[in-house]
Formats: sequence, structure tokens, C-alpha cells
Amino acid sequence: MSRADYAADPTLLARVLDLLGAAFGPWVHDQVGLGSRWGLRWDRCSTPFVREVDGALVAHLGVMAVPVVLDGERRRVGALHAAAVHPRHRGRGHLRALMGEALAWCDERFETCALDGDDALYARFGFRRVGEHRFRGPLPPDRVCVARPLRLTSVDDPADVRRDEAGTWHIRAGAT
Repeated sequence: MSRADYAADPTLLARVLDLLGAAFGPWVHDQVGLGSRWGLRWDRCSTPFVREVDGALVAHLGVMAVPVVLDGERRRVGALHAAAVHPRHRGRGHLRALMGEALAWCDERFETCALDGDDALYARFGFRRVGEHRFRGPLPPDRVCVARPLRLTSVDDPADVRRDEAGTWHIRAGAT
């Protein structure tokens, strides 16, 4: 099995980030750093599945437990993320092997799994597109749920985001 453990290998997170940087671009380091500022430590919330060739990390697939409400019931969903294969090692079955192991692991823990990615790539693993609901423009007056117009919040604004003594994050709703 290729399930790894960040706690057991202190170099793993840096190696995973280097792989993701090679696969997607250098912006990955900034995004993971932004999450860390919110207390979302990838090495504490993601279970990594990795493949190595000659001691070098060549593929990664992460799994996170995500609490959601489906049909009014709280459930835990496995969220697959950061599926990546180093460009020099693509087309050799690394992602297929990781996906098989990760999905078997998820079957024991979650009711379902979700991921955001290329439909053609992931359809062969049983994933299908589920529509997202989005709206644009003003809501009808009888459907408005906030008294003020919405605005973007910022992690850089202490008025929008704070962490209490227990470590819980409080995010102010995006109303003006």
C-alpha cells in the first residue's frame, strides 16, 4: 500500500509540495501557505497516497474528510485532492494505482467521495459530474437572507477572521 504518513516522515510535506509545484506550477506553495495561515495544516488534515521511483516522489493523491450536510443529514465525505504525477512519469499507471488504493481506503471510512477535476480523466474511476448551483444578480425580496449587501471577506483583515483561545476560527459573514 502506498498510504503515507506526514507525522512519520518529516520530509514528506516538502516533497509533496515540490511534486505539486512541478505538476501544476509554483503557486502551489503559496496556496498551501495561505491555508496554514487559517490553521488548515495540510499535514494534519490530508492523508497522502504516494508513489516513488528510485527514491523520488513521482505521484500523489490526497484524501481529506469533509463534513457536509446532504438531504438535511450531517455526513462525512472523502474529498480527493491534489492528484498529481510528475510530468516525466505520466502515462505509466501511477495515478491509477493511487486511485485504486485511495478509493479502497475511502470505502471503509466514507459514504461517498468527491473531487474536482477533469471529467474525462476521472470518469474511469466511477466519478461523474454533479451540477453546482450558482446564482447571479439580486435575489427576489422574499428570498433575501441577509439584511445588507454581500462583500468579499479577507483573511488579511482581522475584522473578518479571528481565532479564539480554543483554536476555533470565526469568519465574519460577507455583509457590508
